[in-house]
Amino acid sequence: TELIFDLKVTQACMSCKRYGLTGCCPPHIGSFEYYKKLLKRYTYGKIFIEKFFAEKVTDRDTMGRKSSAELHQVLLKERQQLLNKGHYFNVILGGGSCKYCKECSIPCKLPHFRALPLEATGINVVATLEKMGMFLKFPVKQVFYRVGAILWD
Repeated sequence: TELIFDLKVTQACMSCKRYGLTGCCPPHIGSFEYYKKLLKRYTYGKIFIEKFFAEKVTDRDTMGRKSSAELHQVLLKERQQLLNKGHYFNVILGGGSCKYCKECSIPCKLPHFRALPLEATGINVVATLEKMGMFLKFPVKQVFYRVGAILWD
């Protein structure tokens, strides 16, 4: 499946509470044009979809952080497997802002562990998943999904 890029998605990052506060989010990463050109150059890709539950509305922030961190660990393991097979050209894209470090720095001090948010690169996650036959429902109630990806050559 081809990734769907939409400039409106990167614009939406500006309303995020972490905008400008992390080294892995806009405006501290490459431009929409850069990622649209770069990410399409990878030969292979795998999308990860993890399902999570938040019993109460008050659980959403906690589950949001936890789910993002869990997905990040899955992506790092997948990347290590690719590196072990000689696939040195790869990139991991996480669900939400990177949560690898306890305190984020600008610029990122551990770029080999970071996961750029899918949305920050301009990927329209909802439209890309719809093209694959999966439909996300909004607003999020008890069930929500974290989506990540890894691309490689």
